[in-house]
Amino acid sequence: RFVAPRLLAAPMEYDHRFIDQYTNVLRLYFNQLDNFNNQLRTTTVSPNDDGTAIYFPNGCFTSNANQTAASTTAAYNVQLDTTEAADDISLVGGYQIVTAKAGRYNFQFSIQLANTANSTESIDIWFHHNGNDVPRSNSRFGMAARKNPSTPFYCIGTVNLLVDMAAGDNVSLQWSATNTDVSIQADPAGTSPTRPALPSVIFTATFVSKV
Repeated sequence: RFVAPRLLAAPMEYDHRFIDQYTNVLRLYFNQLDNFNNQLRTTTVSPNDDGTAIYFPNGCFTSNANQTAASTTAAYNVQLDTTEAADDISLVGGYQIVTAKAGRYNFQFSIQLANTANSTESIDIWFHHNGNDVPRSNSRFGMAARKNPSTPFYCIGTVNLLVDMAAGDNVSLQWSATNTDVSIQADPAGTSPTRPALPSVIFTATFVSKV
C-alpha cells in the first residue's frame, strides 16, 4: 500500500540540492508503481495491454469415475482425479483443493447425480474448510424415482460459495444420500450426436480478492 508523495514547494531561486531531492522522491514513487504493476501482470505483456495480462490464481478439477455410498448414515468425500487447469491452486489427496496464495476464493461445483431406486430420494452436498464443516454450506438435491430398471433419474447439483483462505488452506466437498442406489455418475463420450464425456464432478476455484 502506498500513496502519492507530498511534494515540497520549489524555492524562489534554483537549488540543485532541492532538484535532486525532488527527483529522488518521484523516482521512489514511480518505482513503487512499477513494482505494484508487475505484481498484477504475467511475465508477458502485449504492447496494447487490455487487462488480459492480469493474473489471478484459479483451478478446474474433475472426476471421471462413478462414486457410490455404502451407507445412508455416513458422509463421503467427493473425489476428484483430473486437473484440467491450475495456477497456484492444486489437487491434493484426490479430494482437497489447496490454495498457495491467501485471499477470498469463489468455489463452485457441478455434480452429476443419478438415482436408480424406484423411489424419490435426496442427496446432501456441503463444503469442508481444512477438514471442518463450513457453516450454512449444505445443499439438498431431490431426485425422482428411476425412469425404468435400466435408466436412472438424473439431475445436476450446482452451488458456489465464497471462502476466505490462508496460504496452504484446503477446501473439499462432502456428500451423503438417503439411499445407496443414489450415486455420483460419470459417462464416456457419446455418439449420435458426437458429444464429450460426462464427468461425475466439475469443481472450480477462482481468486476474488484479498481479504
